[in-house]
Amino acid sequence: AVSLRTDGVNVDIEGFSGRKEDLNALIKELYTTFKSTIPSSQISFDTFILPQCKWFFCKSYDYPTLAKYLDFFLPMGYDFVGWVKRQFANAPLDQLMLGVEQYRELGIPAHKLILGLPWYGYQFPCTNNVTIGAPCLPNCTKDSDDWQLDCPQVLYSQLVSTLAAATKRQGRDP
Repeated sequence: AVSLRTDGVNVDIEGFSGRKEDLNALIKELYTTFKSTIPSSQISFDTFILPQCKWFFCKSYDYPTLAKYLDFFLPMGYDFVGWVKRQFANAPLDQLMLGVEQYRELGIPAHKLILGLPWYGYQFPCTNNVTIGAPCLPNCTKDSDDWQLDCPQVLYSQLVSTLAAATKRQGRDP
């Protein structure tokens, strides 16, 4: 981190099912080392949107202890149904709100939460009629582990061009 001049680290451990104490010790050591070496550094940790879910990966985290050694939690509001139905979509609005409330109930202060809502650039044509707050169930999922290959990706340059054209049509500078 020092040689690359980064300002911290984001820990993303998918499906951790080890001992909570070991994870706590790892994050504490990471936090202590970063803060002593780069005092302004920030340590963040990706988690599932619902910290109080019933699946193994939710029960493997000691959120209040981790909060002592993290600057931020990043609850991921995407890939929501993938763990359950092997389909991937963004979390519905009610689940996002429930997740934030559950973090608060665990004693995680609001200033330590950054809601992760990425856009991968995949075209997820919905199999259902979508309204605001309702999940889009993509019809590009397959039974394979490589579902991304079946979902065409929008190039970033296409996104920039589309955004610039829409902005220009609205009479503003891109």
